[in-house]
Amino acid sequence: MRLLYSSLLILNSSFAFAQTWEAVGGGIQGGDSNICAPVFSLCGYNGKLYAAGLMTRAGNMPVNNIASWDGKRWDTLGRGLNGVVKAMCVYKNALCVGGQFSKAGRKKVNDVAQWVDTTRTIPEWYNLGAGISRNGLEGISAAANLRVLYKYDSNLYVGGAFSATGDGKPAFDIAKWNTTRWSKLPRFVKTIREDTAGGGLGYNGEINAFGVYKGKLYIGGGFNFWFDEEVPKDMHKAGEYSGVCTWDGKKWSDVMEFKFTTGRAINSMVMYDSILYIGGSFGSVSGNTYNNIVGWNGKNWVSLGAGIHGTVWAMQEYNGKLYVGGNFDSAGGVAAKNIAAWNGQTWEAVGAGLEGSYNGKLPQVSSLCVYKGELYAGGYFNSSGGKLVNHIAKLNLKGTKPVPTKSKK
Repeated sequence: MRLLYSSLLILNSSFAFAQTWEAVGGGIQGGDSNICAPVFSLCGYNGKLYAAGLMTRAGNMPVNNIASWDGKRWDTLGRGLNGVVKAMCVYKNALCVGGQFSKAGRKKVNDVAQWVDTTRTIPEWYNLGAGISRNGLEGISAAANLRVLYKYDSNLYVGGAFSATGDGKPAFDIAKWNTTRWSKLPRFVKTIREDTAGGGLGYNGEINAFGVYKGKLYIGGGFNFWFDEEVPKDMHKAGEYSGVCTWDGKKWSDVMEFKFTTGRAINSMVMYDSILYIGGSFGSVSGNTYNNIVGWNGKNWVSLGAGIHGTVWAMQEYNGKLYVGGNFDSAGGVAAKNIAAWNGQTWEAVGAGLEGSYNGKLPQVSSLCVYKGELYAGGYFNSSGGKLVNHIAKLNLKGTKPVPTKSKK
């Protein structure tokens, strides 16, 4: 009888493998008390995964703010970069990086450079023309300079908080590179935010994210925008900001009265299931509550349940789901430590999540990237379910041990 009972238990029980986050080659070390983000960006290039930010070691190897991972070991990129890296993008078979630095290897650069490592070349750093100019913005923190790079209409677009290219041409927070020269786009954003309460204007504009939807380049950040040189008298009400607009290669346009009334800015954009998803720090959009993440289907805004309870910094489609990283404790009411997955209908936790304070700062997933069919997360965190994962981790969908689920009667 006991044998029969045990057999029935086995037949009527199923086993699900819990997802887990695994360490990557000893992880990343670095950061400081102000910037405190060893990994700001992840990017795949020519068979390797590149991690960049403000780092001093990758595994046991000394590095300067950038390193490569081939699936087994970490490697340097020559002498690296002498300042923080905020963004990476592959353009014309080169890895382009941006942030706030003045040297790439032995070369003098202005906040943007390219690393070329192909089968026909010797790995080396190169300039992108005169780069980007701070032009009086030296007092702004490193995180407020070049923030995002993106390939669109055969050009490399860069965005952030800057006022000119390195050769002195006005750029107004966005510029494009065509392999030989920089050029500005028609003016649409000033690096100022309306302050009606104070009766004046003050610095606080930035571009943080690019995305493409139906052939147009979408631009996201923390800004008001206009199409003329003069500041309109009726821009927006105090505390109400337009953080999204589009560029079709010739002209700018608005996006269905996108206005967010609480929070700070748009930080990430990505396509998933034919919808452009926009994440950041905001409560309502055009009068409706979406809580830090919203979808755009070309006509209407699309909700993702109750949204994210915290700030969204990174998004990535993987394994048929939209993975969202940032600084939060729940998604759609489901407990989730700084990373969650949206399956098109509901939110799910992703393993034990990623947590652990760093230099007194709250944990944050800053970047997500798929490399060799696996999802990697980078940011400032150091543990997952009690396991040590220093600022970079890989998702194991099969997990490490079976978790029994109750049988249905």
